[in-house]
Amino acid sequence: MSKNHRNRSWRAQWVPEPISRTAIHQSGVTARVSPSPTDSTKDRITLENTTQLDLARWDLGKLTEQAVKLWIEGEF
Repeated sequence: MSKNHRNRSWRAQWVPEPISRTAIHQSGVTARVSPSPTDSTKDRITLENTTQLDLARWDLGKLTEQAVKLWIEGEF
């Protein structure tokens, strides 16, 4: 499988919502962008619904990396 195909593949598992500044993953994990509590000029990303994540199927570290990539690219 080409790297380009894998790149599109993981992106298809996320549904970004720019208005609410969230992205919902197929696994049920929600990434939310909010202002940092210590510096309002910076954002922070939190992952929600991780307690219900099937760790046998999904890698939380990879989901975190993917959420950060989407945020950096301005998807949400």
